[in-house]
Amino acid sequence: MNRAQFSTYVWSAYLLSAGAMILIAPTSLFTWVGLHDPGNGMWLRLSGMLLGTMGYFFLEAARADNRQFMLWGARARMIPILFLSLFVIQGLESPLVLSCGILDVFTGLWTLHALRADAADPIAVVK
Repeated sequence: MNRAQFSTYVWSAYLLSAGAMILIAPTSLFTWVGLHDPGNGMWLRLSGMLLGTMGYFFLEAARADNRQFMLWGARARMIPILFLSLFVIQGLESPLVLSCGILDVFTGLWTLHALRADAADPIAVVK
């Protein structure tokens, strides 16, 4: 397993775990991390299902060493912090939600760095 695969496995585990928690016990999860109670509606659980589905995509990308998908995913992880910042500025959510965005940016940068390091290391590129 190369560096990019490992970072993508970690990201997929995060998405799968968060998705499962939102599906199973959304109120507990949000209360535990100090965010507003989102209620218990179908749309919240649908977002948990979508997170889990995304986790599955990243898991399969890591298994297949699909570097293009890993690159797209790493770049896309830079976007949520912008929206989360807007939510905090508008008073829709606690600043604690920014920790999720920071995690997104950190893991995205980790994967980008891993992709570059693997490209420079001929042994890491061999399957």
